[in-house]
Amino acid sequence: MMQQSPDVLDNLDLGVPWTTGLFDCFQHPTNAIMTAYLPCVTFGQIAELLDEGEMNCALGSYIYLAMMPALCSHWLMGSKYRAKLRMKYHLVEAPFPDMVFHIYCPCCALAQEFRELNNRGLDPSLGIKGIFHLNSKAALILRLIDRFQYPW
Repeated sequence: MMQQSPDVLDNLDLGVPWTTGLFDCFQHPTNAIMTAYLPCVTFGQIAELLDEGEMNCALGSYIYLAMMPALCSHWLMGSKYRAKLRMKYHLVEAPFPDMVFHIYCPCCALAQEFRELNNRGLDPSLGIKGIFHLNSKAALILRLIDRFQYPW
């Protein structure tokens, strides 16, 4: 009797698709313009969220800005944080590696990462403190509503 080998494709985990495409920049026009003129700010906003506040927006922006003229090495930081975002949300790395996106289309890659976080309920423009503040306000409102519905 011949043994059946497990189907390789069944065990292959490709990941979750991105919520927007690389060139869907104008789904969030404000960020598209910001990223086109000041990509370092968009990078700082993304880095602050992915590092959960350990790197603030200003420091992230400065590091990215400082790396731009240094042999155009900003792609090193950009691809590192793109990989961090992919790992956090189990996103697919396709059709190219993260490094390729940040070498050839850095503004589009940053805008896509910004939109991904935004579509997942984390607005990078608010920063980690702003998101925490909004979430704590929402939790307080829900507790108050619950208290009025069930006063005991």
